Amino acid sequence: MPRHASLDLEHFLPYRLSVLSNRISQAIATRYAQRFGIGVTEWRVIAVLGRYPDLSAVEVAARTAMDKVAVSRAVARLLERDLVERDTHGDDRRRSVLALSRGGQRIYDEIAPLALDLERRLLSRLEDEATGQVRPAPFNVEIPAERKTQAKVAAQALGETVWKKFPFAGGTHPPSTDTPELILNRTWRPALTVIGADGLPAPKNAGMCCARAPAWRSAYASRPPPTRTPAPRRCSRR
Repeated sequence: MPRHASLDLEHFLPYRLSVLSNRISQAIATRYAQRFGIGVTEWRVIAVLGRYPDLSAVEVAARTAMDKVAVSRAVARLLERDLVERDTHGDDRRRSVLALSRGGQRIYDEIAPLALDLERRLLSRLEDEATGQVRPAPFNVEIPAERKTQAKVAAQALGETVWKKFPFAGGTHPPSTDTPELILNRTWRPALTVIGADGLPAPKNAGMCCARAPAWRSAYASRPPPTRTPAPRRCSRR
């Protein structure tokens, strides 16, 4: 019999990300579907137009990475319910753009905080908001006693410069002023670090808003694992 290729979906990253995305979307979709009678595709169109008004349907599809036909059908349903308005773009009569109507804006204002709350609760499973501690045990290692002693010696030599050298703004502050602990945080404990961001407004245009749609790229800095099993794979099995 011919041998066939094998694909272990449980550990295939694109498949796992797709499943995760669908589950997260459905977690909040049940709430706005019952209240407003819209589906995931309609909400994504509303979310994009709430953040970036006056886009064409093609531009909405590009920002959501959804199929153009699916976006077109969602836009048609939203137009029929007067949740989205269509207009021409300035002097270019050939280009039509979309924007939220008052009804669409009201839905956006109600759902956006729910989405942000879901995001906060998801991230809080990975990282403690107050201390920055990475919660999943497989990412953490047992710190040897001699390393803790060395951290105390280094703290005596470095003093408060360990954390005072950073330009904390306003009411921000380090998670602790215990210098040995801060040294261990940077050398032995895992941390979630944002290594890139896109879609954020320039400082001169920044302001308060109820939702945002930036693109983030982050990475976990994990110290040598206590076992041979990679931490991400161990976490995926939980």
